[in-house]
Amino acid sequence: MVAAIAISVLAGSLYYATGLANNSPATKSTTNTASSSATQLSDNTSFSFSTKLYTSITAVSSTINPTTISTSESTSYSPSFSTTLNLTYTTTYNFSDTTTAFTGVHTHRIAGNFSVGYNPYLFCYDPENKLIYLTEMGGNVVTVINSTNNVLLSNIPVGQSPTGITYDPANNEIYVANSGSNFVSVINTSSNLVISNVTVAGGFPTWVLYNPYNKELYVADYYGPGAITIINGSTNTAITSLGLAGGPLEIAYDPNNQYMYVTLHGGNSIAVISSRDNSIVDNIGVGCAPHGIVYDLANGNIYETNQCDGTVSVIKGSDNSVIATVSVGTTPYGIGYDPATKEIFTSSTYGDNSTYIINGTTNTVDDVIPSGAIPDGFLYNPSDSCMYVDDALTDYVQIICPAS
Repeated sequence: MVAAIAISVLAGSLYYATGLANNSPATKSTTNTASSSATQLSDNTSFSFSTKLYTSITAVSSTINPTTISTSESTSYSPSFSTTLNLTYTTTYNFSDTTTAFTGVHTHRIAGNFSVGYNPYLFCYDPENKLIYLTEMGGNVVTVINSTNNVLLSNIPVGQSPTGITYDPANNEIYVANSGSNFVSVINTSSNLVISNVTVAGGFPTWVLYNPYNKELYVADYYGPGAITIINGSTNTAITSLGLAGGPLEIAYDPNNQYMYVTLHGGNSIAVISSRDNSIVDNIGVGCAPHGIVYDLANGNIYETNQCDGTVSVIKGSDNSVIATVSVGTTPYGIGYDPATKEIFTSSTYGDNSTYIINGTTNTVDDVIPSGAIPDGFLYNPSDSCMYVDDALTDYVQIICPAS
C-alpha cells in the first residue's frame, strides 16, 4: 500500500512522529509559518509546536501511541480515503549538550539555527544567485533562502509533498521531485517561478539529480512500480525510463566513472547505472534499507546510509566494492558531503537525534552534534563554509561549522 510506505520512509510522516517519546516537555511555543528573517534559538531553549500532516491512508489509530504523543484526528472519507492528522509534537533543543553518543573533543560547533516553513526535507544550492532552495513537504512549496544571511525570500508553490531537489548549471533551473504528484516541477531561477511540470514514469518521484556527463536529470520513483525517469534538461521532456525493482529512493553521481548510484530501499542494495548508455551495470549489496547516498570528491568513494541497521556503507567507486561499514547511531536517513573539511555528515533520528560526522580519510566518526528532533537533509553552504541540516519535525535549519 502506497500510504504505508510513505509513513515509514519520508521525513515529516507519522512514522517519525512516534519516535519522540524521550523528548522533554516544552516551555515555549513557535509557529510553523516561514518568516522573512532568521530566528535564532539560544542554548537551552525549549519550544513546542503544532503541525498538520497530509497523507492518503485508510487507518491511522493503530500506529499512534497516545502515551508518547498528543494527537487529535479528523477524518474525511473521499474517494481517495484522504485523512488529515492534526498532531502536536514536543521537543527540547539544548545546544550546549555534548550528547552521550560522543565523548571526545568536538571538532565542530553549532553556529546558529533559523526557522523555515512546514516539514523541510532536502536542499540544493544555486551558485549563480547564491541562493538555497529547500523543499517543504507539508507546505507543498520550495522555500528560497539567501545563503549569505539566511533570510527567507519567498515560497514557490510546486506539486504535492516535494522531496528531492537539484540544480542544473547548464540552464540555471531547479528541478523538484513531487512525491505526492506524478511530475517534476522546473523552476526558473531568474523569476523563481515554475515554468514546466514534467510527467515521470511510475507517478510518485522522490529524488532528482543532475548528471553533468550527459546534462540530463535522473528521477527516482519509489512509490510506483520502481523506475528511473531521465529528463532532457534542454527541452524539459522525459526521454526514457528504466524499470528498477526494489524501491529506488536516492541517487548519487560519480564523475570518475560516469555512474549513477541508486539506493534500492527495499532491495538492500545499490543499483549502478552507466551514464553512457543508461544501462544497469551492477548491483551492490549493502546494509538494511539503504536510504541516503552521496559521493566524496576527495577519495572517490560513495557513502550511503542503512536505515534499519544504523550504519553507513562505504563503496569504492573504482570497483564498486564495499570497503567499510561505519556505525552511526539509530536510523540514519539523510547524508551530505563537506568539500572543505572532506567529511561526511549523516543523521541519527530515533536514538540520540544527532548528526554524525565521518572522517573521509579514516572512515571513522570524528564528531557527534545534537541536532534537534529529526535531522534529515544536508547541504554544504559555500557562503559560510558550514553544513546546514534541516529538522523535519520542528521546522528549523541548524548550522554546523568547524570548531575553529
